[in-house]
Amino acid sequence: MVYDDRTGQGKLPQELVTDNALLRRKYESEELEGAWPVLSTTSAQGVVFDGPTTAGIAAIAATVVPAGVAVETPWTVYLTNDLTSLSTAYGSTTRGGVYAAFKDLKLWGFDSTKPLKLKFVWNDAYNPTNHYFRISLELWNGSAWAAAFDSGNLQMYDQGLVNNAVGQYRGTVSGKTVHATIDFSKLPVNSSFTLNAGTPEYVCSASCFRTDTVDQYYATLISAQSDEQKKVGAARRIVQRRKATFAIVFDDKAKSDELVYSLCQEYGFLPSFALNTTNFTAEQAYRYINLWKKGCTMLSHSVTHPIMNNSANITAEAVEAEMANSKKTIESFGIPISGWVTPSSDLHADFTALVKKYYGYAFTGQNAGKFDATVNPWQLNRYGMEANAAGGQIATVIARIQTAITNGELLVLYGHQMPSAYLNGDNTSYFSVADFRLVLAALRAAEDAGTAITLPCDEAIRLYYAADLA
Repeated sequence: MVYDDRTGQGKLPQELVTDNALLRRKYESEELEGAWPVLSTTSAQGVVFDGPTTAGIAAIAATVVPAGVAVETPWTVYLTNDLTSLSTAYGSTTRGGVYAAFKDLKLWGFDSTKPLKLKFVWNDAYNPTNHYFRISLELWNGSAWAAAFDSGNLQMYDQGLVNNAVGQYRGTVSGKTVHATIDFSKLPVNSSFTLNAGTPEYVCSASCFRTDTVDQYYATLISAQSDEQKKVGAARRIVQRRKATFAIVFDDKAKSDELVYSLCQEYGFLPSFALNTTNFTAEQAYRYINLWKKGCTMLSHSVTHPIMNNSANITAEAVEAEMANSKKTIESFGIPISGWVTPSSDLHADFTALVKKYYGYAFTGQNAGKFDATVNPWQLNRYGMEANAAGGQIATVIARIQTAITNGELLVLYGHQMPSAYLNGDNTSYFSVADFRLVLAALRAAEDAGTAITLPCDEAIRLYYAADLA
């Protein structure tokens, strides 16, 4: 499809991306300073990187825990015990498992002149995919250990963490902030322990204590990551134009977005996330920087989520401010934005010209019921997985996927939280993890059969309309 309007920010330019040679030239452009792209392919077994990238990843992974040492960072030896004796003493115990699980620990607001140690982490077996965990730190006051931080019991999915995977915990209690990188596969299940001053132990190393602010710390990380992202390209899967094309989008910055990512990865897919920017801090942005670096697409979803379907209730100036400022905020953290999702998926036609000023495509609900190539890319629709699966009707969603395959449609499937917070009359979720797996399995089967492709949202639009986004 060719459009006459090719000027301005966010429009669809004339360049067509149809093969890897064109992609290579794109990623060797001035924007990437001639950097060679990281090439990857996908299969049923996951993502396969090129040789140099694989070697680099392996080298990084090898530094996490030195060979032959159960635990080292972020701990330092307390009392008179050496690392070897501590590793021997705790390597196979509950305590040793907890220490081994913590790959990184950053602390704000604690007294760095006094020993500080992890008291316990509790990971129960209540649910095989959603454990509870708890982080507690104690400070040595000269004569006894006293509580310094306690996260309380936390559910993994509420924190956006995935069972048996490495995840990031960040929490603030009584003015003290803890950032921890935890390998949940190493945590002993349904176990807890308490430490005491007379026991050979690790305490937090000096490198754990931070003198900068939390925002400064995350701003530094984000800056470094976004610079690296500019040097990373990815091989795109190019298929026949107009083949059924799917994307998965979750709205509103839910804590379960990392779980959504993990579930999609099990089937070889990458989701996208529509972000509103109210209270969009550097710490929050860091979550999505990580997802973006993994290949996910981010879309703008306004600042304050106002209703935009009635021009009598909201001014054009207010609508434009929501569109412009949300994009500006997200991109200020180094995350590129090409797409827009209207709050409640309904934009009044009077505002169509405004969205075209800032975005290369948009979900505005202005072409209801149509999902084919005749739809203008600024008048796209989405299909709600939650609403259509309500009442145990997941078969309806699967049937809609099959219809899209038959008709060669562009079908963007969306939700808000995993599992959905909306409940049926029997208190079951509108859209459960099991339901989502059925959707992902249907998409996987279609891709394996060569009848459809599932991509991050930006890439789905590029492919379906055979154009590249500015």
